[in-house]
Amino acid sequence: MFQFEIPALLLLTLPLGWAYWRWFHIPGPSGWLRMVLLLLLVLALAGPKLDIGGDGLDVIVIVDRSRSVRAEDRAAHRELVRDLERARSTGDRLAIVTFGGESRVEQELSRDKQLGEYQREIDPDGSDLAAAIATSLNLVDPRRPARLLVLSDGESNGRAPSSAARRAREAGVPVDFRISERLRVGDAAVDAVRLPMSVAPREPFQFSVWIASDGERNGTVKVRRDGELIAEMQKRFRSGRNRLLFRDLLETGGVHHYDVQLLTENDPVTENNMGAGVVRIEAGPRLLLLTADGEAGNLGEALRAAELPFDVARAAGHPLTLDTLDRYRAVVIENLPASDLGRLKMGRLAQFVEDLGGGLLLTGGERSFGTGGYFKSPLDDVLPVSMELREEHRKLKVAMVVVLDRSGSMTAPVAGGKTKMDLANLGTAECVRLLSANDKVAVIAVDSTAHVIQPLIKVTDPEGIASRALRIESKGGGIFVYEALVAAGRELARASDYSTRHILLFSDAADSEQPGNYRE
Repeated sequence: MFQFEIPALLLLTLPLGWAYWRWFHIPGPSGWLRMVLLLLLVLALAGPKLDIGGDGLDVIVIVDRSRSVRAEDRAAHRELVRDLERARSTGDRLAIVTFGGESRVEQELSRDKQLGEYQREIDPDGSDLAAAIATSLNLVDPRRPARLLVLSDGESNGRAPSSAARRAREAGVPVDFRISERLRVGDAAVDAVRLPMSVAPREPFQFSVWIASDGERNGTVKVRRDGELIAEMQKRFRSGRNRLLFRDLLETGGVHHYDVQLLTENDPVTENNMGAGVVRIEAGPRLLLLTADGEAGNLGEALRAAELPFDVARAAGHPLTLDTLDRYRAVVIENLPASDLGRLKMGRLAQFVEDLGGGLLLTGGERSFGTGGYFKSPLDDVLPVSMELREEHRKLKVAMVVVLDRSGSMTAPVAGGKTKMDLANLGTAECVRLLSANDKVAVIAVDSTAHVIQPLIKVTDPEGIASRALRIESKGGGIFVYEALVAAGRELARASDYSTRHILLFSDAADSEQPGNYRE
């Protein structure tokens, strides 16, 4: 369809045409050419647009996959999607968006794709319909007519869907819906869990649980704190809202989680029979000491002498979640290698420092700092010292030759969308980057013969050497291990003044040929 961005400018043809005919008109072909050029100028100013969106209709189906949707309703939603796929006419396109706590695009707009099983993971404990509508509107092509179809049970605990619906109306996209509501006669639910925001250690407190019931019925309420059952109450609920009071006392600081479960017979909607809340215990300043064996050691004795309260834990066994760290003012890591913590726990400690304002002390030792593997770890940026082993800390210079298998088997894929060759290249690049300017390195690729990618050279340009290593490609064939080690030995012979020399071989050994006497 042909349109104009500013159609009102077309009215200029009347006064401009009259002025031209009155003062600028000349007879003959030149006059007619001037008139055509003037008309084209007015058309260009009006902003002509040609809609090339094509025939057909775009339908985006929004499917509720939250836990509150019954199994039979989920099956009905899948069947309706299949009917829409079969009913597509020429030019029609169909897209699928599913949602729970977040929304996911299961299928882009397509004229022929068929939805099999759902592939995208969602949080079933949420129902953010507003986000699902917003995601669907992002798929709409403004040049084509489109409609949204919502398949849901009508439950939503995200932002109000009305704002997203208004955005759809402004975009000219109708929103249709099919609600699979349940019969709620006789339903009972946990309506609210009212807990104090914070209390002091050993301060008794009470909290209330509100139960909403459609009619009188018997039920049992169970309360768990941090997964442990602390109270159970049997009660006959009256129609409406019922308030139940519970009491508790906590000794340890930090955040404690409370879960409430309602058990009733013949409840038509069991998904709303759970409630949760948290209480924060405002404890005084306390330290967490992490050691290799869970023993306090000399540092623990020093903390006791200073009358500083602390807990000691084995680093490998402590979860180091933000909830468990919340009760501490600071964390002390006592001469630990980074491998005892792992990147996930170190990331949580970095978040504890940066987001929660916690303290962190990393003590020195033979298993700590750079020698402990903290270089380029999540803690490297939050500590006031660099974990890099700089030249002044090195007692011995290193000469290293990295040999990479580039035989045919190295094209095999591995997890993460990479190949074995990619992993070997990345490993080589990281080795080069860890060396200092006075170290020497060589890079050799081997299949049925040795190919020197980088002769032995001082590591004055680590990124340049790493870049050459990252471009190594598998050329097929097998790998001659003996030839690889002989070539590496020749390179190391050029570094006779280096007392520390290494050969590093990356190989899967899947198609080794003529290995020779490589052990000797």
